[in-house]
Amino acid sequence: MKGSLIYQEILLEGEAKDEAKCIAKGKSEGLVEGKIEERTQIALNMMRSGLELGLIAQFIGLTPEQIQKLQ
Repeated sequence: MKGSLIYQEILLEGEAKDEAKCIAKGKSEGLVEGKIEERTQIALNMMRSGLELGLIAQFIGLTPEQIQKLQ
């Protein structure tokens, strides 16, 4: 019986660690997606303001071809 309780405690501890890893991974992926969305929106706003693609690319870190695909 005592061995069974120890086993259950180990399982619960492992599940908690797995859950924490999943949450951290989800947050990290969400941050990356948010940064991509933000750069895309900024590039679109710059295009609407009439800035040249080369200049936008320099500021945003995308190629002019990638920026053209955003339209």
